[in-house]
Amino acid sequence: MAWQPPARASISPASCSACPITSALRYGNGNLYFRTAAYDVYSDRRLAPQSEVLLNFGVRWDYATPITELYNRLVDLDVAPGYAAIAQVLPGQSGPYSGASALFAGQAG
Repeated sequence: MAWQPPARASISPASCSACPITSALRYGNGNLYFRTAAYDVYSDRRLAPQSEVLLNFGVRWDYATPITELYNRLVDLDVAPGYAAIAQVLPGQSGPYSGASALFAGQAG
């Protein structure tokens, strides 16, 4: 039986914490055991100070752990800007060309 999302209005797999984080296709060796975890919290508040005005505020926090492999056999490539150089990055290391990632992102709409 195929996975079905929870019965909620306007849900998309990209914003669903209960959605499986898997791929239907698998390439390469079948002996790699990838691990990750995802956590999220959402809260909203709807205010109607007047009958013609509706205010809706929401806060969401998402966190996904980096993908790891059970036996530390995961290797990645770190590419310099313009493909000037490429470095191998082993588990537990950070690449020499990686930039800082954004910790916060805003969205309005």
